[in-house]
Amino acid sequence: GGDAEIAAMVVRKEIDLAVFMIDDLNPQPHEADIMMLLRQCRVHNVPIACNRYSADLMITSNLWDNDDYIPMNPHYERFDRKRHEAKTLQTK
Repeated sequence: GGDAEIAAMVVRKEIDLAVFMIDDLNPQPHEADIMMLLRQCRVHNVPIACNRYSADLMITSNLWDNDDYIPMNPHYERFDRKRHEAKTLQTK
């Protein structure tokens, strides 16, 4: 569905901001896809708004036009390497 397509766009760095309204009052049959989208946005440091108020704040933020602002990206490569090294040590 659309959730997985948006997540793929996040991974390919095709979007700068995701606005994804979630109906929390009703069960979602695609809950796993929603969680995947949220996870990919966090991993790839893409801001995601899940309600109108956060979307308004993000869209109107002056940081979009500030060339001096550099968002910090998580360093997952270092984390993955440490986890891999720990597994390697455990198997020896």
